[in-house]
Amino acid sequence: SRKPLGTVVKIQVRQESAQPAVEGVLTRQVKEWKLSGSTRDAGGMATLEYHVRLRKSIPADAVARELRSLGPQIANVEAE
Repeated sequence: SRKPLGTVVKIQVRQESAQPAVEGVLTRQVKEWKLSGSTRDAGGMATLEYHVRLRKSIPADAVARELRSLGPQIANVEAE
C-alpha cells in the first residue's frame, strides 16, 4: 500500500515566479509531492502549500534548508 503524503510544507514566496524553483527542489529532495493550495496576502506574498512524502534519507528540516537556500525570493519555509 502506498504511504500517504504525510508532511505539509508551506513556503512563503515574494513572487509567484519562485514556484518552478521550489518545485525543482521538491522533485530532487522528496519521493512525491503535490501542490495542495496557494494563497496570497494583501502585501502580495504568496504561500504555496505542498503535501509531500519524504525520503528516509532526507528529513523535513533538510528539505526546508534547501528551499531557504533558493535565496531572497523565499520569505519563509515551514515543514511539519
